[in-house]
Amino acid sequence: MTQTPRSGRHRRVRHFYAGRAALMSALGVAAVTGWTLGSADSAPSDSAPQARTAAAEAPIEIQHTGQVVAVSDDALTTVTPEGHTTTFRLTPDTNRITGGFEPSETVVVVGVVRNGVPVATAVAEQDAVGPGGPPMDYGLPT
Repeated sequence: MTQTPRSGRHRRVRHFYAGRAALMSALGVAAVTGWTLGSADSAPSDSAPQARTAAAEAPIEIQHTGQVVAVSDDALTTVTPEGHTTTFRLTPDTNRITGGFEPSETVVVVGVVRNGVPVATAVAEQDAVGPGGPPMDYGLPT
């Protein structure tokens, strides 16, 4: 008697192959469905597009010498000999060297421009700022 490969009790029947084929098909369909749903773009929303905010600009350091035109608790306006007028914002952190300032005094202002607004970090009478003295912003936080 000649034996054929997989004859008798070791022979695989058709339903064995059918079950594996069904399982592989189901896995393939599930994979394609998951990929399709995961990569599908959502429907466009009805809301208007939001404007992107620009990154905050780095402050620009300035030094300005001029005559006081106006002074208040939170602002100091000066004019240069060339006629350029600048209003500086004064904060509680502004270092005021030699006390209060009156109109017609010549002052030196060290500050920064933040978002287009000049902010004074130190203000001093011109006579107090000599060529041999320390810088006005010495020891101020940066």
